Amino acid sequence: MKGIYHLWFSLVTLLTFQACTSTKNIAKKPQKQTPKAFYENIPVSSTKTYDPTYFLKDMPSELILDPPNINPTNPIEAIQSYRLRAQQLRNLLDSSLNVVDSLEKSFEAISKLKPTSQDENQKVIKALKNELADLKGENLMLSFKVSKAQRAHQNALFALQMQATPGRIKREKYFSAAIRARNVSMVKVNIYLTRALEPTDEVVIKLMDEANNEIPLQSIKGSFNQPNMQLMLTPDANQRTFFKGKYTIYLILNNSKQKIQEQTIGMTTFTLK
Repeated sequence: MKGIYHLWFSLVTLLTFQACTSTKNIAKKPQKQTPKAFYENIPVSSTKTYDPTYFLKDMPSELILDPPNINPTNPIEAIQSYRLRAQQLRNLLDSSLNVVDSLEKSFEAISKLKPTSQDENQKVIKALKNELADLKGENLMLSFKVSKAQRAHQNALFALQMQATPGRIKREKYFSAAIRARNVSMVKVNIYLTRALEPTDEVVIKLMDEANNEIPLQSIKGSFNQPNMQLMLTPDANQRTFFKGKYTIYLILNNSKQKIQEQTIGMTTFTLK
């Protein structure tokens, strides 16, 4: 009985030892390591920039312009901006093709022209010089004639300015271009002459209607002693004189000494409604 007990104890001890040995081996067995993810913080302010237009660097600077407010560290924004610049360059190229075609046609037309010799050029220059000399001579003669005419007519009498204004005398004197024709009873005429009248000068004033018929004047009030004068023309009051239409006033000069007869030296018009 005692021998069986020792045998059982030995068997349990052996099994326990084997179990401990197996556990150590399992603990020492290297486990397969799973690769861990590795991350690195990249700084935003990188020295490297994305420039897809490196192949355009040899082009003129006035054609390649950096788009404004572009972040060079943002590839998407840079690509969009340079695509826009590329489209602009494409449009510029398309528009330049027409100019190139036009220049080529002009060059072809010029190349087909017959070249002129030096002798032909000299002939053209000589003809132009002769024409210029003739024009200078004509200009000198015209200047002489103008000067002579100015001396001959330096004392000429004519109206520098004439202005007529219709008026009425009912209730009060009133002059205005807006007065109705049925209310007009007189006309005021302001005249500015080149000089005052001389004793040999005789001035006649005529009032004409739209049909060029003369309207008889009952009175002409004013003085011709000064170059600047104001006259009041009053037609015959026995019948209605003014109707709707355009009227003309002529200033006519007669001078027996200077052999001037019925010469118009001034004219003005007014219209009644």
